Amino acid sequence: MYKQSVNWLFSVCLFFSVFCSFNFLPFISAEIQPVIGVFIIVLGSLWILRKGTVDGVMGYIILCFLLLLPSLVVGMSNRVSNVLVYFFYMLGPAIFYYFYINFNNLKFSHLYFFCSVFLIVSMIQALSPASVSAAINPVLGVIIKRWQLGFYGDVRGVSALYSEPAHSAKYIYLLFCFFVCMLSTPYFFNVKNKLSLGNKFFLLISLFVVSYLNKSGTLFFLILANLAIYLTLYSFNLKLKKTLLIIVAIPSFFIVLMSMSDSLSYFLSQRLLNMVESYKEVKDNFTINDIQYFGSIRLISVLSGYAGGIIYPFGVGIGEGGDRIFEVMTWLGFDLNSIGFLTSQDVDSLKPNAYMAQIVLESGIIGWFIAVILLLFCIRKISIKSSESCIYSSILITAVIQILFFSTTTVTSSWISLALGLY
Repeated sequence: MYKQSVNWLFSVCLFFSVFCSFNFLPFISAEIQPVIGVFIIVLGSLWILRKGTVDGVMGYIILCFLLLLPSLVVGMSNRVSNVLVYFFYMLGPAIFYYFYINFNNLKFSHLYFFCSVFLIVSMIQALSPASVSAAINPVLGVIIKRWQLGFYGDVRGVSALYSEPAHSAKYIYLLFCFFVCMLSTPYFFNVKNKLSLGNKFFLLISLFVVSYLNKSGTLFFLILANLAIYLTLYSFNLKLKKTLLIIVAIPSFFIVLMSMSDSLSYFLSQRLLNMVESYKEVKDNFTINDIQYFGSIRLISVLSGYAGGIIYPFGVGIGEGGDRIFEVMTWLGFDLNSIGFLTSQDVDSLKPNAYMAQIVLESGIIGWFIAVILLLFCIRKISIKSSESCIYSSILITAVIQILFFSTTTVTSSWISLALGLY
């Protein structure tokens, strides 16, 4: 009975940690709302009170949030509602810790379920005629902010159960991680029998189809980054000839893949073409404002977030980063009137597009301390003893990269990937 309860609880937490774009709290602007984190925080608090002890990882998480309390006081002195931002910061780490200690309950049935849902919803979005889209979009748009049937523009794909393809991409990447880990180390998980060839084929085809329909540069980047990191780590265990063979073989594989599929080649070259054309336009007169053509406002916001931790060594206060970031951008030399995202939309608040960059901006030196300790802890956990350990280490490194440079406060995928990499 107890085991069944644990398995049921794990399934519920996994479901709402992956499908976290449901609009449970319509009065807040966040598109990703992992409310399951609230439940996990309550559950963890009760567990700590009952046991009276915490392990090293939990102790580090608690210490970090205690260190952020002075910044919270500063933030609340401006707006009491900033306490919600502090609470939002807790959701990702809480979800991370839950899976860090419970991933042994992951089953192939979970992977089948998520792949099936992504496949079905993505195909419905891609194939639905305009008349159906017009009738359904207003209804489901209430449940998931900015959700729509159909593609998000000429070179952007479908979003599945998320507000945009870029959000969906991070969770498709997570399913790839599940798939690879459960194939390479089934004994780590609650797996009784090996996958049949047919089941492997279904999962692989499902992931390929949803990736193709998603068409997100985010997904493409994450998969390539993970593969490159894995091959780099694995090459340390190989002789020089084999290492050189890998370095030559991987780019060749992607060139052949692109030439075999006109549509895939068109998608990849279109993304690349946009960046190349942007570079050609600005290369002779490049200014700091032209960074927007290579990472939009996301890259600028992350750079500004970390710079803010230097300009304001004691931070600007929890919850105040969205307003004060414009001061940092101006200090760095950005012309706010030359950045397309800011001039084309009515933007009065802008948060750094990275969890840790936002904390650094709002808490200064404390944020830098938290970021460095996280980085050092994860570096210590990197292992290249075997092919399997290289797989987990590459997932770990990619997760850290996301948390440091490419994530938002409430996106859970990077935290789940971090738990998987450390598991």
